[in-house]
Amino acid sequence: METSKKFNWILIIIYFLITLTALFFHEIWRDEAQAWCIVRDLGFIDIYNMARVEGHPMLWYLILFPFAKTGLPIISMQFVSWLIVFASVIFFVFKSPFNCLQKTLITFSAGIIYFLPIIARNYALIPIFIFLLAYFYPKRTEKPYLYSILIILLSQTHILMLGFSLNLAFIFFFETRKKLIPAILFIINFSFIFYSFYNMSELNLAVNTYNQHFKNFYHIIKYFSDYFFTDLFNYTPAFNLIIFYGTLAVILYSLFKTDKKIFTIFSVSLIYIFFVYLKIWFGGIYYQKAFLLLLIFVFCFWCIKNTYKTDFKLLNISLIVLFSISSIIGCFNIFKEIKYDFSGSKKTAEFIKNNLKNEKNFIVYGYLFTFSPISGYLKDYNLYSNMFKGNITYYNFVKNSYINLSKQVQKPETKYYITQGEKILFEEMGYKELFASNEEILSEKEHPEVFRIYYKE
Repeated sequence: METSKKFNWILIIIYFLITLTALFFHEIWRDEAQAWCIVRDLGFIDIYNMARVEGHPMLWYLILFPFAKTGLPIISMQFVSWLIVFASVIFFVFKSPFNCLQKTLITFSAGIIYFLPIIARNYALIPIFIFLLAYFYPKRTEKPYLYSILIILLSQTHILMLGFSLNLAFIFFFETRKKLIPAILFIINFSFIFYSFYNMSELNLAVNTYNQHFKNFYHIIKYFSDYFFTDLFNYTPAFNLIIFYGTLAVILYSLFKTDKKIFTIFSVSLIYIFFVYLKIWFGGIYYQKAFLLLLIFVFCFWCIKNTYKTDFKLLNISLIVLFSISSIIGCFNIFKEIKYDFSGSKKTAEFIKNNLKNEKNFIVYGYLFTFSPISGYLKDYNLYSNMFKGNITYYNFVKNSYINLSKQVQKPETKYYITQGEKILFEEMGYKELFASNEEILSEKEHPEVFRIYYKE
């Protein structure tokens, strides 16, 4: 076996062991459970209507559909996410033109080793399509239909991929204007996406809330670099800005000097991503979103290496800088995932299954969105909200309601209560605490997914 093939297999085996270990330590949190509970509890039309408000295309929901509808546990979603990213890593390691150092840094970058395979969301779909598109980019005129389908599939992964995929579609259309079928497919696909999401920011109350408070472009520039260095250089925003945007400037300059078409793809995608942050998702800039720009850079560098059959010093240095930092963040988050709970949802659900298996009804208090992962783990249990007079699963961002798009139901006869956050039910009120999840968790601190279970006669 050639040395390079041995190296590739060693890299894949190490990746397999690290990510599979982290997968079993991960606790589902609300953003993951939201999609699962929507698919599990709704019909197809209602799933589409909810997806519109969520701001996510349908592909992830369609993939989850057979697993959720056949009654499989929510852990199956975690394995689906992990398997998709793992497959993309295998393809990348064996098919990409990068050297051993570049492959290692990209494979162990925070997005590829942790945020995309371990946190089961639609982001997991993005690497495989970006890698496939980069591989077929030199052969796009020879395989126009396959290339077109890959662009369409990428556009259906995440709204942040719309600018990148639309850019690829425009360029490909002008290269192959005689190919009518790809053009028709592009028109149908992108028209459907624009129809689905043109007024999403008006429908989604959470997005409206963020937009009312954050409209400063400078803050978006700053927060983007801060989240790229998440948990690593929290107290050095000036350093983050200089390193990130300095490296970005080098990438743009190098791409411009090398290939104007690839430069256009990268720069337009960058502008689109920042436009989305400014107009829609400023409050939701997390590492997964920041990492997508690095995946687009991988695509561009891959295409250039295949086209010009040489390495480019500035691009290589930029890749080493950005992905070295990202790899440190990835290892740091793997360590935290193993050491701490991401959410208290899994242990809360396990306590109920093991100790309260005959009790199917609970009354819940707290921020209702945080209860979606408990609902995801406990399919046959009812979590009743006094506030909304209904059983809760996913969160309905349109109505600011957690009810299953169903009618209000009668309050159940139960002696058991689940609360989120700080302790709000006390012994002097007649409540006996039966369980408390760990206080230190990794999910966001604004609405921590820390739970307590109480019993009251």
